[in-house]
Amino acid sequence: WGCGTFIWASDWKSGD
Repeated sequence: WGCGTFIWASDWKSGD
């Protein structure tokens, strides 16, 4: 989720 937002590192790495 977040489509790889730079704000959340874990989200950015996964791209979910």
